[in-house]
Amino acid sequence: MTVDAYGAQHAGKLAPRIGPAFALIGLCLALERGRSGPEVRDAHGYLARTKRAWPSFVPPAGGWSRTVADVAATSEPQAHAAAVAEWGRSVWDAWSADHGRVRRTADELLRDWRPG
Repeated sequence: MTVDAYGAQHAGKLAPRIGPAFALIGLCLALERGRSGPEVRDAHGYLARTKRAWPSFVPPAGGWSRTVADVAATSEPQAHAAAVAEWGRSVWDAWSADHGRVRRTADELLRDWRPG
């Protein structure tokens, strides 16, 4: 979730198109479809091996309610895990205008994926 939250939050004009697509699909899989970290990692590997043209996603306007700084400010493992979960959720929520498109993209690109 850390890598995907960071990737979705730092998407921009100079970022390769694969970054936001991977990040948003990963957040969707984890937060909406209940996939584990290893399953999301496996899905990313599948996508990297099978897909070459990536859709373009334009980052949402406005600020972020949580950032990696919120995670870095934690000192206990449980607080760290909670901060990562809150950060990931806040980033996914910020992209709400694209949720339908991300879901459809994930469904299309992962149609033949079977978690390892």
